[in-house]
Amino acid sequence: MKIQKHLPVKSILFDFDGTLCDSQPAFTKWHTLARQHLAKVLNVDYETADAHFSRLWREGNHHYYVNPNKLIKHTIKGIKTEYPQLTDRNAKILKEILLNVYTEPVYLYPDAEEIINKLASYKIKIGIVTHASSQWTKKKMQWTKINKFLLAKHPYVVSMNELKDHLSWSSAADHYGIDKLHT
Repeated sequence: MKIQKHLPVKSILFDFDGTLCDSQPAFTKWHTLARQHLAKVLNVDYETADAHFSRLWREGNHHYYVNPNKLIKHTIKGIKTEYPQLTDRNAKILKEILLNVYTEPVYLYPDAEEIINKLASYKIKIGIVTHASSQWTKKKMQWTKINKFLLAKHPYVVSMNELKDHLSWSSAADHYGIDKLHT
């Protein structure tokens, strides 16, 4: 990978999920299992379970994106409203399935470490920002070992560990990251 030494750049802000690490497989795996569980316990086909789950998840995502517990609660409440036959026991199992997303290790993309090391070697300040909850972000940073190879090694990297869960699906986290890079 070749990066010019004299980039007219002083700082770069990376989004964590989808840019530096791949968290999508965790969502795909556990959401598929959640849809399968719903189809079975509601006695509907997978496509019907998928349609209801996806719609409710998107609605909840709009309101509670960075708060997994509220998002899951919203989704399950909506399903129970549409399907009163969903028992409390099966709702609890659904919640447990969905919470597994946040226990599934994620990994850096293969070139992420090389790119960050190269940029940092040119003394370009690097920020990492996410719209995810701070609790899950800390786990992801441990799984990807980004704290060890990046934050401990390069004084030009700004940690976004202190992001607050109240940031919503908006540019608030990005603005926070930009402000942190310039302090």
